[in-house]
Amino acid sequence: MPIRFGAPEDYTRPELSKKNCAPEPVDASLFNFEYKQQLETQYRHFVDECNVKEAKPFYFKDVVDADAFTDSLTSFLCTDEAMSIFAKAAEEFKSIELKHPTFVPKRSDREDAFYSNIEALEHARKFLAHAVNQGNRGTPHR
Repeated sequence: MPIRFGAPEDYTRPELSKKNCAPEPVDASLFNFEYKQQLETQYRHFVDECNVKEAKPFYFKDVVDADAFTDSLTSFLCTDEAMSIFAKAAEEFKSIELKHPTFVPKRSDREDAFYSNIEALEHARKFLAHAVNQGNRGTPHR
């Protein structure tokens, strides 16, 4: 029997076993997360710019010194536009105040979650600080 997450009725996922209690993957558009829409809009614009080639999209010089335009998502994420959206989201994330800080939601297996809302937020903030300050896994830049 599928489980519903308080989202639209068409959003369901199957029951999970107790040993598979990973974070619930929820599409940000289900709760109107404005930064997701901004990123999608800017990415579509970025792809359009790459297809025009007369504009100034993200590109690199390859080994034969020819311009190599790319509309890849990873290239888009290296742009000033993407950085600006992430910076705005990060600023909001730093100052967010929870309406229900002590609430402990149910997991998909109907057990209590391991963290209250405030504990989960603090954990996420610590992870972000680590990723920004020390996380250089596979990336040559910060």
